[in-house]
Amino acid sequence: LEAIYAREFYASFTATHGSIDGLDGWYEEGSVLELRAPREVVWGNGTKAVFVSWDGVNSTEPSTKTIVRGPLKATAMYRLQYYLEILSQQPVSHASGWYDKGSTLALDAGPSIRPAGEGIRYRFGGWPGIGEEERIEITVDAPKTIKASWLREYLISFENPVERSDAWVAE
Repeated sequence: LEAIYAREFYASFTATHGSIDGLDGWYEEGSVLELRAPREVVWGNGTKAVFVSWDGVNSTEPSTKTIVRGPLKATAMYRLQYYLEILSQQPVSHASGWYDKGSTLALDAGPSIRPAGEGIRYRFGGWPGIGEEERIEITVDAPKTIKASWLREYLISFENPVERSDAWVAE
């Protein structure tokens, strides 16, 4: 009668957002483990986490294989993103979309005067609740709706025998 021993190591798996279920446990040395993490973890509030890499395992893919050579602790690393809804009647520098938490977004509404046909134009009126400047910087710290305000203006001409003057009048 001969006793045969196998060396085993404990492996544990976590995630910075979401969870990695069902992999924690003892594994025989040399075992090949298939790691799977979701590419994205999406919440219904304009927030999501995007997979970046495995800490403890040399991989930037959410699905990867690793060989057990000793105790293993691996964490699926994610970065947070927030959805910014950017509303504007006229084009601005950025569109609605997902932006990394902590990043700075420079929104530019220039040029502030936009022709819209004979005797009609749009004039930039500011970013309500944020500022009047054409160019603003927003720190991405939560899901947000950002609105650019535009005023539709008409050219009115006044004439009399002595002079002519023009003025733009808001709708």
